[in-house]
Amino acid sequence: MFVNLITQYRNKPSESKIIMIVLVICTVLISGCRSKTPAKYGREHNDERKRHLIPVIPDDWFEQDDGWWKPSRDIAQTVPHHCQKYITYDEQGLHTENDTYYSGKTYPEPDSDSGPGAKRRERLDITYDYDAKGEERYPWTFHIDSGERSKPPGTLEEAEAILKSWGIERLNYPRPKN
Repeated sequence: MFVNLITQYRNKPSESKIIMIVLVICTVLISGCRSKTPAKYGREHNDERKRHLIPVIPDDWFEQDDGWWKPSRDIAQTVPHHCQKYITYDEQGLHTENDTYYSGKTYPEPDSDSGPGAKRRERLDITYDYDAKGEERYPWTFHIDSGERSKPPGTLEEAEAILKSWGIERLNYPRPKN
């Protein structure tokens, strides 16, 4: 259809330009409307998250790429906060969920391309691996990036202790009673 329109107006440069502009706009609009994340892994998946004791996606967070962000996601905030959830998935299903927390503190970054005085924000990433159960391994890992305290992945209990020292909780809903 579009090829016929272009061919029909190829001898009329001004109309050809208009058609090309319309085609470009349509292409951008159509590609921008597709969501990269299947809805079943969005808020609709929150009940499943609760079954695994994973933080849910709050109603006010927005989706971007394969993740959800807190509306005031300014990571330069000076108060501890949970700011992002990132997931990995494919045709087989959901594989991991990573929740990112910032302490509100910064530390010097000695080997930075940004030059002397560059700072990094102290952060903690907690990941749940949905595939771990089938492979009979521990599903939780965390990594803290805080200068001297950067260390290899640890357990959920260690991560929760760090968050508690920052004055925040990992879960954004009441913990179920056992």
